[in-house]
Amino acid sequence: MQAFDRIGGQRCVPGEMWMVLIDAGIQHTPNDAASAAKATTEWASSQPRAGWVSSVAFDATNTDTIYATYADFGGGPHVWRSLDAGATWTAIDGSDGASIPDIPVHSITADGSRLFAGTDLGVFVSYDAGTHWLADRNFPKVITERVVVAQGIFGPALYAFTHGRGAWRAELALPPKHRAAGR
Repeated sequence: MQAFDRIGGQRCVPGEMWMVLIDAGIQHTPNDAASAAKATTEWASSQPRAGWVSSVAFDATNTDTIYATYADFGGGPHVWRSLDAGATWTAIDGSDGASIPDIPVHSITADGSRLFAGTDLGVFVSYDAGTHWLADRNFPKVITERVVVAQGIFGPALYAFTHGRGAWRAELALPPKHRAAGR
C-alpha cells in the first residue's frame, strides 16, 4: 500500500496518474494527458464528501481500490473506500457499535484486509475491510498523524508517527507459538 499525506502526492500506474492536492480533492488523469498538461489543464476530480481530504492510500494488489480520510469533526464519515478507481465511494467508519468515533482521521494504510487508521485518539484497526473498527492497544491514545506498513524485524510491521509521543512500531506477523513445559 502506498499512501500520500495531506500536503499532496501522486501515484502513477500504467496508463494513469493520481494526485492529491490541498483543497482540490483527488485528481485523476490518464498518463498521456498528464504529460501534456499545462497550468490551465483541468483534471477530473473525485471526492467522497465535502471537506478536506487528509490522506489517500491505494491498495497494493488492486489499483481500482482507493481509501480516503478526513481530519475534521462532524461533516460526515471520516473513512471512505472506492472499489472503482474513484467513480463511487462508500463510507467505512464501522458499524454495530464498533466504529471510529466522530474524530479526525489523519492517515490510513492497509495490510491485506486489515486497515489501520491514525486518528486523534491513536490507531484504530479493522480486520474486515472497514466494517468494524477497534482501538489498537499496541499504540498510545494520542494524535497519530501517519500510519505506514513497512518491513519490520520479523516481517511486515505497522509504524505510527504521533504528535508528542514519537514513532512507534508493532510487528504484524504472529508471534511464534510456545508449548508449555510438560505438554
